[in-house]
This record gives sequence, C-alpha cells and structure tokens, in this order.
Amino acid sequence: MIYFKNDEQTKKSILLCHSRASGRSAPIVTFRLFRVNPENEKSEHVQTLLRDMIMKKKIITVCILVVCVATYFLIPHIKIILIIKNSYSKDKTPYMYVVPSDEEIVNNKIGVNKYNNNYSFCNIKFKTPFKAITKNTSDDCQKNIKIIRFANCKSIIIDNGKTMTPKMKTMFAAINKTRSNMHTNNDFDIYNVCLNVTPDKISIFSSLGEKTKMLTLLLLKQSFTPAIDVIGIYKYKTNNISSFRFDLRDNRHIIYLFNSNNNYIANLSFYMFTVEEIDNILSSCVLNI
Repeated sequence: MIYFKNDEQTKKSILLCHSRASGRSAPIVTFRLFRVNPENEKSEHVQTLLRDMIMKKKIITVCILVVCVATYFLIPHIKIILIIKNSYSKDKTPYMYVVPSDEEIVNNKIGVNKYNNNYSFCNIKFKTPFKAITKNTSDDCQKNIKIIRFANCKSIIIDNGKTMTPKMKTMFAAINKTRSNMHTNNDFDIYNVCLNVTPDKISIFSSLGEKTKMLTLLLLKQSFTPAIDVIGIYKYKTNNISSFRFDLRDNRHIIYLFNSNNNYIANLSFYMFTVEEIDNILSSCVLNI
C-alpha cells in the first residue's frame, strides 16, 4: 500500500499514469487515496518526545537518589578509613604496628637468690645486681615517682601513677559488650587487647560499628604506648605479677606491672640495663598489695 499526498497535482499525475498504462494493455494498478493530516503527525511526534523526556528524567532522578543514599551510608565508612590512614600510617606512627610477642616470658626466681641489693617503693619490692648511689631512699608514695641511680649511668624510675583513666575503661567496656572474643575488663586484658590492634587490621568491607570499635581501640593503644620509639613489646609472667616490657631505642626499657588480680600497679623505666638483668630483677619482684 502506497500513500500519496491528497492534493490536485497528485491526483492528475495518478490519473495520467493510469491512462497510459491502460493504453498498452498493461496490468491495471489501482491507487487509493488516503487523507493524511499533518497536524496528527506532528502531535504524535511531540508526544513521543515528551514520553522520552519523562523517562529520562525518571532515570536521572533514580540515579541521583541511589548516589545520595550510597553517599549517606558510605561517608562515615570513608571518614573513619581516612582518619586511620592519615593518622596511623607506618611512616608516621611505626609504633602502632608493634604488638606483644606471641609467647609469654615465664621468669624463674633467679633474682631472689642471685642479688642482695633490696629496694622498695609503695609496696613494690625487688632486688638488683648493683648498689644504688642515690642518697634519697624515701618510700613516700605521695610523690608517685622514685628514681634509683646506679653507677655507669644506670637508673630505675618507678612511677605509680595511673596510665588508664576511668574514661578509658568506660570506652573499652562499651566495646567489650558487643565483642564476644574479648576478655573481662581487668587492666591486663584491656592493655593486651589494645596493644594487639594494628591500623592495617581494619577492613573496608567491615561494618560501621566494627570500624568505630577499631578506631577506639587504636586511640586507646596510642594512649597506652609509653613512647613513640617503641620497637618491641614482650609479655612477662611470674608467680605473683604480670607485665609488659616495652623495648625502646637507646637501650631503654619500660615495664608495666600488674598484680595477681591483673590490676595495674606501676611502671618501671630501666636505663642502660640489659634484658637479662631486667629479667632477673622482675623475677625478684614482690608486690605487697
């Protein structure tokens, strides 16, 4: 079927073609004229364009909503990850990637029988292989700090001030409620859990709650770490104490002491002592608390 424009010129052309074909006994071709309204064609075209525009707007609107919702939920995740990456990079904070050794060092009572120089401070008693040159032998706990000096630039600083505030315990307790793999809220366990956390353990696929907990543990670890030049952490266990030994550069060592109930007691800073000497001193340590 062929459509022609409905005007006089078209009609004359069609009749002429029909008469010529009839004169040569050719097959008769019949033409039917249909009226085509240009206004209808224009209207249908406009409606098609409008439908396409509406569909495009709907698609764009849905895409914008998806992006907004995704951004709303992803921004907190991205924010925490950026905080950890920027604040705790290996270059800036290498000590945050140091964790306690896997094996506890169990001390025998070597120092008890080997050393005869007795010292004490605030119910903390121990023996050393050297005789002190410090004149002040006061055991006044109100001063919080006691310094014992020896020959060859050796010294021990005892600090019974608290390194963990009540707010820190509250922060850990809030995390511990939802972490079944954590221990009780005693001081030693809190230190042990926090010191074993490293910034690279956080996963981009973990939940927002898990990311928040990891960030809290990292903040606590940063507070518990005694110095930024820590190069090693070791756990100790004797008959009546537990402790962490932090090895620092320049032959310095800091010991966190805990009693048999795993409560924090004090920290001891050793300068110019060998690890063997520290082991023996800790083995002689007695807490009368």
